Parts: sequence; structure tokens; C-alpha cells
Amino acid sequence: MLAELDRPDPAETGPDPHDLWAAAAAELSTRVSFDSLCVGSTDPASGLIDTARVAGLPESCLRAAVRAEYGAPDFNKLDWLARQRHPVGLLSSATNGALERSHRYRTILRPLGLRHELRVALVSRGSCWGYLVLCRAEGTPDFSAAEITHVRGVAARLTDQLVCRVRTIPVGGLQAERAGVISLDADGVVDAIDDTARDLLDRSGAQRCDEIPLVLATFAAKLTGGDHGDRRALLPDPTLGWLLLNGSVLRTRTGADRLTVSIQPAPPLRVAPYLLYARGATPRSVAVTLRVLRGMTSAEIAEDLRISRHTVQDHLKPVFSALSVNSRRELISSLFPSIKPHELH
Repeated sequence: MLAELDRPDPAETGPDPHDLWAAAAAELSTRVSFDSLCVGSTDPASGLIDTARVAGLPESCLRAAVRAEYGAPDFNKLDWLARQRHPVGLLSSATNGALERSHRYRTILRPLGLRHELRVALVSRGSCWGYLVLCRAEGTPDFSAAEITHVRGVAARLTDQLVCRVRTIPVGGLQAERAGVISLDADGVVDAIDDTARDLLDRSGAQRCDEIPLVLATFAAKLTGGDHGDRRALLPDPTLGWLLLNGSVLRTRTGADRLTVSIQPAPPLRVAPYLLYARGATPRSVAVTLRVLRGMTSAEIAEDLRISRHTVQDHLKPVFSALSVNSRRELISSLFPSIKPHELH
């Protein structure tokens, strides 16, 4: 059960993702029956899926699910759910009972004999950290209000574990002289890769989808699917640490799309907000702390955020307390043990 998993200690690796997924499935099944389950984590910066565990579904459906999530309009998509006050959605309610209106139902659920779908975006502090998707087969009842309440409780505990776990991913331990570059076609198949990118992917401990990291497959589906939002993504790799992906879509002479993605160690300040959220910081405390990490004085921060110097200190106190530090230098050392202060900029 999720309640039996301890919050990870910064010096330890924390719960294995598979332990989290297994605990969530066990807790869900105590009060809610389901024929299939998909649970996993997302990049809190972009919302892209980076891990997925499926039960009651063929592994081969993962790539199709990724394409459906990012490549076609539909109901209860994770990025939409994550922006709702209550990030929980029944497909039957969203479609007013006309399930055939859903691309996901027509192309994935119905062919697999599934009818009822309950989705939850695991949201904390304005970011989506993961998801739960439960389905039931044709001929079974839809999820009840009581069952949805139970699922929401499990989701809240799973979200807490996911947020805490990011602080166990190393920052700054990986050095690379330049970014690696990967070229993919419109289907997300790698057609060219340089030596740096190949080395990073070979050493990566990230979950794979058709031989490439799952987050790269979702990134490709997002960009080639016409999503013109943020073209950057963070990959919290358990082996290499935090990686930064930057993508762009190129159009060939024949009209075909080509996706080019660079991959490199993530800048510490890009990761810092999520390390702070994992220690209970509020969005305002994060805004203040990031400016401290950039070397700004209290007076400069107060002017920049249009608050008083006293308020600046009020926002810093809980962060300093959570990290057990007493100075700005200790703050940097606590968040980034392998990085020297001058390396942040």
C-alpha cells in the first residue's frame, strides 16, 4: 500500500517506480474493480509521459496510446485534466454518453473490448506529476461516485510519493561537451543519431518504448501532432540524472515532417523548481528562491517581485527550514551537492 512506503530520504534512491505502481494498484483494487490499469509519471515541466505501467492491456498498445494522447483531439486528455479544479474525468460524462465521439474509445478502448474509462491527472502545485487510467469491459457498470472518491484518495497519496521522489534524481553529475542530436520521422522512428546522443541513450535507465526512451516517443508524438506549446522537456533519468530535451519540427521537400531533438544535461536552475516543490515549497517561495540561486540580493528580489524585503525573508524561511540550512551558500550545497555556486550561472 502507498501509505506503507516511506518518503524518500535525499541520500537514498527512494521507492522504485515499479513499487509505487504496484502499491497503487493494490490499494485501488481494495474498493474498485477494473479490467485494465495504466499508471505512470509525467515530466512536471511539460506534462509529457515518461513512465507507464499497464495491466490488463497488451504492451503493444503503448505506442498507440501515446499517439492518441498527443496526436488527435479528444476528451479528458491529461494536459486538460491537469488544469481543472478536480483533475478527474469519466469518459461517459465528458462525451454525454456518446462514447463514439472519442477518438481514444474508437481506436483503442473499443477494439480491446473496453467501455468505461476513469482518468486522473496527478497534480500538485500547478504541475502534473503522473496519471491513473482505469477501464472496465463492455457489459460492466460505469465507475460510481463512491469508487471515484476512493480513486481520488489513492491518487493524492501517489502524487505525494511522486513529488517527493524527484529529489532523489541526481543533478549536475553528468558532464557533456555538447548536446547530442537525434532525428526522427513523423512516426517517432529514429533515422539518424550522433555519437553523443547514442552514448546518452545507451547509458540511460529510462523506460523504453520501441527502443527509445518513452518520453522521447511522447515528445515526438506531441510535436508531430501539431502541438506548438513548449518544445522542451525534462527527463528525470534514474541513471544519468536530469536531462533536457529540445525539439523542433522540420518540413522536407516532399512535405514530410522530421523531428530533431537535442539531448543534454539539464541546467540546475531548470530543475530547481521541482526540487523545491518536493520539499514542500509554495510557488511564491519557489519564485523567491530561484532568484536567490541566480545571485540576486533581497533588495533586488523585492523590487523584481514588487514585495517588501521582509516578505522576501518570510518566503525564504520555510525553504531554509525544510533544507536545514542557514545561508544562501548552504542552500545551493543542499540542493546541488555536486555543483559549485559559480557553476549555476
